[in-house]
Amino acid sequence: MKAHEGMSLQVSNVMDQWNKKFSPGTHIILVMTDNCLKALGITDATCVIHYGFPPSRKIFGARLCCMVDNFDDLIVEGSTLQSQSIILMTDKNALQTASILRYLERTEAKIPTELYKFLSDLNNKDDICYDKSLCKYLKAHGICRDNKTCTGRHKLHPDVDKPRCLSDEKKLPSTGYIEIIPTCISDASSYYGRIIQHRNNWGNPPVSMEEDYLRLLKDMADYYKEANHRKPVEQLEVSAVYGLEEEIYSRVQLVALPQKAESAVLSNAGVKYIDSGQTRQVMHKQLLELPAKFQVLPPQAVEFIVCRVKPIDNEMDWNPQLSRFIKKKISNKSHEAKIVLALGNTLWLNPVVHLTKLADLKTTILEYNIRSEIMNSGFGTDNPEHIERLKVLCRAAGLSLPDEDSPQKELPHAKDLKHAVLENDGNYHSVVISEFSSPKHFYVQLVATRDELFALEDEINQKTTEKQTSGSYVPAVGDICLALSGTEKRWRRVKILSVVDSKGNYQVFFVDFGSCSWVSLDKIQPLVKGALKLPFQAICCSLFGVEPVEENWKPEIKELVWTAFQDKELQAKVIEQNRNDPMLDATMSICKIPLMHAL
Repeated sequence: MKAHEGMSLQVSNVMDQWNKKFSPGTHIILVMTDNCLKALGITDATCVIHYGFPPSRKIFGARLCCMVDNFDDLIVEGSTLQSQSIILMTDKNALQTASILRYLERTEAKIPTELYKFLSDLNNKDDICYDKSLCKYLKAHGICRDNKTCTGRHKLHPDVDKPRCLSDEKKLPSTGYIEIIPTCISDASSYYGRIIQHRNNWGNPPVSMEEDYLRLLKDMADYYKEANHRKPVEQLEVSAVYGLEEEIYSRVQLVALPQKAESAVLSNAGVKYIDSGQTRQVMHKQLLELPAKFQVLPPQAVEFIVCRVKPIDNEMDWNPQLSRFIKKKISNKSHEAKIVLALGNTLWLNPVVHLTKLADLKTTILEYNIRSEIMNSGFGTDNPEHIERLKVLCRAAGLSLPDEDSPQKELPHAKDLKHAVLENDGNYHSVVISEFSSPKHFYVQLVATRDELFALEDEINQKTTEKQTSGSYVPAVGDICLALSGTEKRWRRVKILSVVDSKGNYQVFFVDFGSCSWVSLDKIQPLVKGALKLPFQAICCSLFGVEPVEENWKPEIKELVWTAFQDKELQAKVIEQNRNDPMLDATMSICKIPLMHAL
């Protein structure tokens, strides 16, 4: 028997045939469409065969209700009623396969081994790389613990995963530093947004990455000024790109057709903003026909992932509370970031920081580091293997990785290395004493850049910990390298002053603090990449207008000053500068320190 929408007058005949009494062993087969389920109201079927995969949970449930009279009664002991649901699946149903498997596992049903093999074969197919997106857990954490049921792709493909083009002339950068604006926050470490500018090295002038996009916005605004150009779309198509009429005109892609409503014009449709990454519901009447000339520019939304961090307790998903906090903190704000890896439309970044310019002090401070915010929240922990796991997949797929410059490649530019200075501009500057020998010779750090220094030190120590020391590095006098601080047990930037003896002991100068020390060769390493992106922070100073009572300063002066003012914020004003003496960058008067009057 059969039943479909065109047989409305014969429904009663179908039901009469269905309800007839037949001899035992006779099976009645009814082929029908989903639209006939409610009209027929069948509840005593013993088997449902899903020839077409159910398009929604609601329809799936309606089909199963055809067997409700034959469901086992869990309350009544010894219930032996039998019913079966058979689903015919092909590789076209890959996305639904995992859901079906999880459903069967929850019901404690016997799962055929063929289903596991079917899903495994789908994940191992080479050509599936073109059809499936990369697993979100693999991207976010470097590993997916649910390979059997995960519908994402776990292999890279050299054609699909090479960095895409943002315009005819600009490609998604794979190295260097970028300014970004996150516009859509997926979770605590994954975002979508736009790249504002890019520079290969921090010292280079930035190159704008949004000129084409800004030109597109202007051209779209000019075009839609004409009333006759604002033509609502009559027939919507999924995946088509349209113009969206809001305060500013945007390009959107239709992801879901509107539900049936009394007024088609007022019905809502699901769209994705292809230039910012958000997904939302909009009214049908807001969707406008978009000329082909405005569809030439590729989507500008890029996925950003803060790397080397993961949820605590081996969780795969971020705590929603943390995701909300990060969303509120970073949405639509400018951030500076360093590119670690680029694949397809995704950039892995570390660090990602928000800088604030202080106009009055003519300086820029680091307001926050996103990775540090996640780690400090208590919901995140270090993930040192994140990028290396992705690089292993890149090498297996034959994808070229950017040359990881040897840290020593930065050294030829040592003559251009910058030192932090106190500006002789007549203003007071906030400083902290980092090393004190005497009132005529001590070092300070600018409070405005201390957070940047701490962030750089964290990055240096992370990279140095991950790196295996070969023991082959032998520094020369004058080299800039890393040495392990004896007090803090942290790797810090140093300059080699001299070789103390033949046993490999070196005298080093800590360029960010101003202290000198003797360290052994096993506590010295070459610079890690990026270690020179911040000027050396130790500023050599002398207290202006102060002389010792006797010929030399008394030894207890050092201890007295260090005890009183260690880690305390002071105000400094430059009186003179001596650029010729490399050990004396500035002489100054320190105000608001009563102790200084007693010296």
